[in-house]
Amino acid sequence: MNFHAFSDKTSQLLLGSKDQSTQHVAINIVTVLGHCDKRYPGLAKWYADLSESAHPNYEGMLIGYSEADQENHVTTFSNRWATMYGASHLNAMEACMILFEAEYGEVWVRQFEEFEVWIEKNDAMLEATKVASG
Repeated sequence: MNFHAFSDKTSQLLLGSKDQSTQHVAINIVTVLGHCDKRYPGLAKWYADLSESAHPNYEGMLIGYSEADQENHVTTFSNRWATMYGASHLNAMEACMILFEAEYGEVWVRQFEEFEVWIEKNDAMLEATKVASG
């Protein structure tokens, strides 16, 4: 991706909105996670599982907050989320935090330093193409 396309994408990520409160259109988090899942297989699934608990759909509401006895036509209401998913969610959240720490504490630092060197080496080209891009 050329620098100016990268700059536009970065603006979308940092300044984008879904309600048109900014001039940049937000990038869908599921799209971002799809790309991240290629580097960290399973990350998108963790997100989906955690998201379903935080924002359950119709089926999730039924399973998460009630238990049906079809034979006796009885529904018992209770919060079953911790019982059903508590341990796996803690593991998923811990894994996500470990990835986050590694990405921002190590990978990002290294890549940003490489990016700074690239900008210095390509300063003339960037200045020459700045006007043409937008």
